[in-house]
Amino acid sequence: MLSIDGTRRRGVSSVLLTGRPRPLAACARWVPPPIRPAGLACQGGEAAARRLEVGLRGLSSLGLIESGSLSNDDRLVVVHPMIADSNRAHLVHPQADDPEPGRVRQAAVALLQRRIRALEVARPADWPRYRLLTPHVQALMGEAAAGLDQEHLVSLVDVAGWLAAAHDWMGVPFTAEELTDAALAVGARLDADHPALLDVRGLAAHQAGLQGRWGEAEAAYREVLKARQRVQGDDHHSTLATRHELGRAMARQERCGEAEAAYRELLKAKQRVLGDDHPSTLATGNELIRSVANQGRWREAEAAFPALLEARRRVLGADHPETLTTRHELAIAVANQGRWEEAEAAFREILEARRPVLGADHPDTLTTRHNLASAVANQGRWGEAEAAFREILEARRRVQGDDNPDTLATRHSLARAMARQERWGEAEAAFREVLETRRRVLGADHPATLSTSGWIDECVRRQRSNPPGDE
Repeated sequence: MLSIDGTRRRGVSSVLLTGRPRPLAACARWVPPPIRPAGLACQGGEAAARRLEVGLRGLSSLGLIESGSLSNDDRLVVVHPMIADSNRAHLVHPQADDPEPGRVRQAAVALLQRRIRALEVARPADWPRYRLLTPHVQALMGEAAAGLDQEHLVSLVDVAGWLAAAHDWMGVPFTAEELTDAALAVGARLDADHPALLDVRGLAAHQAGLQGRWGEAEAAYREVLKARQRVQGDDHHSTLATRHELGRAMARQERCGEAEAAYRELLKAKQRVLGDDHPSTLATGNELIRSVANQGRWREAEAAFPALLEARRRVLGADHPETLTTRHELAIAVANQGRWEEAEAAFREILEARRPVLGADHPDTLTTRHNLASAVANQGRWGEAEAAFREILEARRRVQGDDNPDTLATRHSLARAMARQERWGEAEAAFREVLETRRRVLGADHPATLSTSGWIDECVRRQRSNPPGDE
């Protein structure tokens, strides 16, 4: 409190509480434009910008905020937790001389929406900014959201959904789920068919699918699609996006023929509405070829991927995450034709490209590492593959959780590597642990579950035919 008293003696507190302060009043971390009057121009005009500048300098002189640079375009202010907590408390329980809290909340939401909507969820260069803005949004999703009017409530749901989608792209599923759940709770005040709420419901379906609950995801997508067609029309870009995700849900449930037909229809619609080279059109093209591949038509898929890869390189760039996805799908098509050495080389190249773009622990990077280890294993280098699978498993458990289908796939592959080295008892125990979880997460009849069950039978048979101690 001595520091707060010092700011009052200098007249700083009254400066900070005028002119609709920026999210400083609501959030623990704040990313404003450059800290100078021109960059801080706000609804109070230049005079308010100057007062805010004086207030920030006063807090800085007392060690209550720190200023730094995020990039050439951004200046960063880190606010002392005491200031952040105090300001949040004033928002929820305002004092007589505080600014009207509703106006502060509205200003914070408007600024965050403008800032977040200027970023791209699929652009890795923007991901550090999304991370810095996340605490701001989280601070507004609780009691502070209760007093928002309809317009700003819609904006807050939009902001939270946009940020959740960014965390999905960043490979941070737990934060994405937290933001989605919070947005659904806050958005409960909206009409069930409001487009902003439909966006969030679609995100929730996507996250259910990532956890292996694709039947649940499909049902949710069908509900969202009906609402979008009714509210936004058949050709709206959001309606087309929901059809895309619905096709993915079909494909992940091994209904690849049905998914292929759905994607072919959707591709024609996107080409007509969006054009051949729109990133969304190219995304559907990728899933269409993938659905062909997953029906065992690997040669056909391998022949189709290069044209799509060239289009994505031209439109998105060589290092864009979706371009790298197409390269990865092409390598999978090669691997599934038994060309393991060629596939290994391709996966190594993709891994070197994905690491600097996505990060070493991104789920897509880990998928490439997993497939690289599988290519190594299928060339008989089981010890090398086992060591790789152990490292991947540790990362997947940390990033994606124990029950994630990708984590279970790596656990299964690790057990398989043990079995191929004739450590049948150790492999059996590992497979049984995987089986128990796969039954719970994926269901008893899922192909992955049945595969694990089959390996248990093989391990048991091998131990019976050659029990320990036999020559």
